[in-house]
Amino acid sequence: MTTLDQSPPLLEVKSVSKEFGGIRAVDDVSAEIFPGELVGLIGPNGAGKTTLFNLISGFAAPSAGTIVWKGADVSRLDAAGRARLGLVRTFQNARVFPGLTVRENLALGAHRFQAKPIHPEGRRWPLRRAEAHAAGNNVAEALARLGYENVAHAAAGVLSYGQAKRLGVAIAVMCQPSLLLLDEPAAGLNTDEVETLRQDLSIMTVSGITIVLVEHHMGLVMTACGRVIVLDAGRMIAEGPPEQIANDPAVIGAYLGA
Repeated sequence: MTTLDQSPPLLEVKSVSKEFGGIRAVDDVSAEIFPGELVGLIGPNGAGKTTLFNLISGFAAPSAGTIVWKGADVSRLDAAGRARLGLVRTFQNARVFPGLTVRENLALGAHRFQAKPIHPEGRRWPLRRAEAHAAGNNVAEALARLGYENVAHAAAGVLSYGQAKRLGVAIAVMCQPSLLLLDEPAAGLNTDEVETLRQDLSIMTVSGITIVLVEHHMGLVMTACGRVIVLDAGRMIAEGPPEQIANDPAVIGAYLGA
């Protein structure tokens, strides 16, 4: 497999399977994700993409196989533990706190990694103040990057669907992930919003975030991703650069029912 810099993989999925009542939603899938990649994960409905995301991110435990993060087996570590290690995911629906302001939503993403006092008299408060100041700067930068300064103090619940989805991704970015799993970020977006998402993805990868993208918007996948993995009926049926995947008979068959 060709990597961007021959670095060890950030993530290794090793012969992972997941069964639900005798139905194998993910069937012996193996894959590696390397630092700096933007990888597309595609397949028809019911292919097992979201289940695989749940297994990688810790929202479900594999029935067989292992999930390895930076060389360590994290198969039994929960989602919160994996997020603290830098493995963060989003969901298909916009996940924001509608009663909080846009600024407050972003601050929550930054806040989760701040240190906590270790002494009842608060001897680490100077550190906490410094962290709060840094988090505030990060929030201001995120607002500027999103172009949301004019709605910073508006409740997130008044945002349009596309704005809310973009905010949800930004909250995940505020967690400072090494690897970000994006679950259908383009679903429900119009053409202009998809183009904005494409630009956001480019900015994230340039800033050092590795991304795996589950997406049905093939135009986005084929132009944004450097590598594409294809699932069908829980099994990996193809892997390679977008132009190779687009002409793969197995992939065409999976999508067209040939």
